[in-house]
Amino acid sequence: MVDRRDHNSNRSKLECLTATLESLEGKLGVRHRRCIHPRHRLAHACRAAGRFEEALRLFQANFDARSQLLGPQHPATFRSQSSLANCFYAAAEYNEAIKLFQEILTARTRVLGASHPDTLRSLGSLANSYRAAGRHQQASRLHKKALAARQRTLGPDHPSTRASRRNLAGRPGDWECSSSLRLTGGEPRSLISPQGYSEPFGCAQHKLREAIPPWPREISSDLWPSQ
Repeated sequence: MVDRRDHNSNRSKLECLTATLESLEGKLGVRHRRCIHPRHRLAHACRAAGRFEEALRLFQANFDARSQLLGPQHPATFRSQSSLANCFYAAAEYNEAIKLFQEILTARTRVLGASHPDTLRSLGSLANSYRAAGRHQQASRLHKKALAARQRTLGPDHPSTRASRRNLAGRPGDWECSSSLRLTGGEPRSLISPQGYSEPFGCAQHKLREAIPPWPREISSDLWPSQ
């Protein structure tokens, strides 16, 4: 059961993040680079709270901003697109997630190379999205490909290699914690993110608190790194 005080506190912090972002956008413009960091935090907070429509809008805005500022082939632009795809997955919009992950995988393979860690992460994300959509043969084929590549480039004992092995076995366990949260019938439930992370509701609530830092906070000029 969620503590009402936590709920009220999270709502207050969400409102604060929203007000801060709106102020920055009003002064600097929606696509200014200084808006990307706070928008990304707000998007993750909305996703963790199950407010997927708002989260998708914010992730899309960051993807558009980075595409304009850095170009569509920049690694940071890929990360923003991946965050958008992750949110579609969290919202159980698997077909949209698959479409985006396919685009990201193709682009990362071309720009970064087939064995780059980001490319392999996209490969695993696409595989898990296939599995969530019930396309198990395609999922298995891609998980085998990701496992082979990670064993070759990272070694058999690397955490990412072990994650691929568990993905292929269909036994997602205590892997890296994602901030995804899916709501079904108004009730929280566990979720396996497209990276294969397992997250019970309590973890999502913790990540929501992490996503919303104490405010005010100095805004970094760096582009916020995501998936």
